[in-house]
Amino acid sequence: MAAVAVFKADISRRLGSARRPSDTRNRRYLSRRLSLARETLDAASYAERIAVLRRVFLSEPHLPPSADASITEIRNMRIEGAALIIRLEALRERYRLNPQEPTPTPLPAAVRVTRIVCSDGLAG
Repeated sequence: MAAVAVFKADISRRLGSARRPSDTRNRRYLSRRLSLARETLDAASYAERIAVLRRVFLSEPHLPPSADASITEIRNMRIEGAALIIRLEALRERYRLNPQEPTPTPLPAAVRVTRIVCSDGLAG
């Protein structure tokens, strides 16, 4: 019975990790550290740079494996603050990562009344 329980736990763990992206730890680390950097660094230029870095590294569904490995190194070194921003900007330039362009909201279409003529007459 113990072997069955271990097998079920192993399968459920594998299934859960297959459903989640592999870079979840990196994303959580970057999200926390960029939020802290935005709070501690007061300059407006830092706020704009952090917003761009968030769009590049946190909103992209998948990063190249080499960029993901570099972010793992950054997480292991526990870089924070301005040094983290400089390092992430260097990664962005090295791997040519750009933020996704915001999709323009379509203008509402003009309302049209369509009349359908059927054998019973005019239905509207």
